[in-house]
Amino acid sequence: MTPRQARRLATALRALMVGPSQGVTLGLAEQVPERYFAETACALATPEVLGPP
Repeated sequence: MTPRQARRLATALRALMVGPSQGVTLGLAEQVPERYFAETACALATPEVLGPP
């Protein structure tokens, strides 16, 4: 993984964690399944999302 790809992944993972977490805090979502976080994180680590090295 290149530094550029690592930055892109870190930004995407940060957004992934903040969005649903705020929904839970505000009472908009009773719970977010762990599977959602796991599957989305795996999808974010693909070459199609990270872009070229």
